[in-house]
Amino acid sequence: VKLKKGLKTAMSISSEGNCYLQFRKLYKEDPASCAIVMRTSVGLVYLLASLLEPFMPSISIEILPDGHKIGVPEHLFEELTDKEVQSYREKFAGSQAERKVKADEADAKEMAKQLKKAKFSVEFMAEAARYPPGLDNPSQATCKNKEFKECYNLPHVCPKFCGESGCHVNCVSCKPVCGPDDGSSSSPPEGGSPPVYPSPPNEPTPSPPVYPSPPTEPTPSPPVYPSPPTEPTPSPPSPTPTPVTPSTPPSSEVSAKRRSRCRNPKYGKCYNVEHVCPAACPTECVVDCVTCKPMC
Repeated sequence: VKLKKGLKTAMSISSEGNCYLQFRKLYKEDPASCAIVMRTSVGLVYLLASLLEPFMPSISIEILPDGHKIGVPEHLFEELTDKEVQSYREKFAGSQAERKVKADEADAKEMAKQLKKAKFSVEFMAEAARYPPGLDNPSQATCKNKEFKECYNLPHVCPKFCGESGCHVNCVSCKPVCGPDDGSSSSPPEGGSPPVYPSPPNEPTPSPPVYPSPPTEPTPSPPVYPSPPTEPTPSPPSPTPTPVTPSTPPSSEVSAKRRSRCRNPKYGKCYNVEHVCPAACPTECVVDCVTCKPMC
């Protein structure tokens, strides 16, 4: 039973009926139309009495009883003061009050989250203000000496602590250095090639000890027995040559069988494509749908 939905429907009909009466004040201008409005309004009142019967059975009977005659109107309900309305709300609010408390707690959590974000943004701006303004787009430097092929024209980002003075690339070490280039870092070393340092001597690794292998005992050779004499076997007579019969061309039925197709529609590229059987196949062949090739 949907009592809440039924009560909302009754209140909606009551609101629409009040608007219907207020916008059609035709008692003096058009009495005939006013009679139609009053008849429709009475029907709405009777409908409301029927809808409110499950909620207020005694009051719904008094709204429009059988044989009712128009007379002096009376109030069916007493008017409630603001204090009485507030007391009823505090007494019967129940779940509404709990929902309001939960809503307030959710709003407080959302506000705390927003304040935390604002605090983070302020701290981020304060940290960014500690650095000079040119660091958002840091400068780059490259080695200009072509003799250093591994480092030549390779871009390097200047360190943050270099500031606005920039940096240059030491071609020998291929690393950025703060300050302008005075030419010493990119000049090749005297002699045209970098110095070659002697490699440290390699320590000889001790060879593993060699142990003598145990003497092998000679194995006795098996005795040799004389083989029995073999009897000569007569050679078989030479076979008579068989006459060569000319090969007949393949019939139409055999030639038709020497073609095959892939019958699996799952392989779209190979499905229903005709293939000629290999010459090694005697009569017929099948097509491998995976490799799309004929097989005997």
